[in-house]
Amino acid sequence: MKDTFGVSTGLFAPRCSVWNIPVIPKKGVPIMASYVLLLQFTDQGIRGVKDTTKRASALSGEAVGKFGVKVSEILWTLGQYDGILLADAPNDEAMTACSLSIARLGNVKVQTLRAFRASEVDAILTKL
Repeated sequence: MKDTFGVSTGLFAPRCSVWNIPVIPKKGVPIMASYVLLLQFTDQGIRGVKDTTKRASALSGEAVGKFGVKVSEILWTLGQYDGILLADAPNDEAMTACSLSIARLGNVKVQTLRAFRASEVDAILTKL
């Protein structure tokens, strides 16, 4: 299957779907793009804050799995954001759908950031 840029998007795709940059995977490890989701409680979310860990556990399972997203960690934070979710997804479209489905529940506002590994940044820098 190919994405809108004509790049293979399967789990073992030979290139990063965002920049069309070759990515050298470890043997047998699927290539997934990394993302950081910054979370802020909504009024609804803060009213139900006692259930936040239960909601997070449910989210980490099948709720994001249907998009092919793998949550590696959820952290609760102090400061401007109430939480951070670290995840890998097969492409931007899958992560966007996942982020929208999280926000649609009404407990958090979501800001999604694409994160790059050092090898991906090195590949980008070779294009300069």
